[in-house]
Amino acid sequence: VKMQLEALRGALTSEAAPRLDRLLALVDTGIASIRQVTSDLRPTLLDDLGLRPALHSLVTDFTERSGVRATFSAPATLPVLSGDADLALFRGLQESLSNVVRHADATLVEVAVQVDAERLTLTVTDNGRGFPTLRGGRLRDTDHRMGLTGMRERLLAAGGKLHIANRAPGAEVLIHVPLSTAAIRSR
Repeated sequence: VKMQLEALRGALTSEAAPRLDRLLALVDTGIASIRQVTSDLRPTLLDDLGLRPALHSLVTDFTERSGVRATFSAPATLPVLSGDADLALFRGLQESLSNVVRHADATLVEVAVQVDAERLTLTVTDNGRGFPTLRGGRLRDTDHRMGLTGMRERLLAAGGKLHIANRAPGAEVLIHVPLSTAAIRSR
């Protein structure tokens, strides 16, 4: 569409040129929106760099954007996971860090990845105020929070689990995904 509009430029009167420029600007906005939606569906970091560098990049970007100090620890290499599982981990970390900025009032976040024979576990711990609790100390219902619900659904689809707990101080989010049979054999 953009090339066709550009081709019309020579055939237009000078009065119509501003309208064409406006149309071209709208097309550019549409292209940028489509690229953003595509990136949001499947981050190119995962495909271009792999899971470990993509997670590390999220943590580094988080520190730069938020000013909250964050650490990252993980084995030098991670097993190959299904596309659903690596995306669920990536989005889970993204949502967890976003929640820290919006709600935790934390000064430190620790992100750790651990692998055992059956699963990969991503842990996000902060020193903030923790999740809201009821009088008895139980966490308030987290099932109706859109970000956590989306995280839980992605993990379930990948065979994973989400566990949320308060720690003194702060909160801890544990994300577990099973290792595929192929990944276990390749270790």
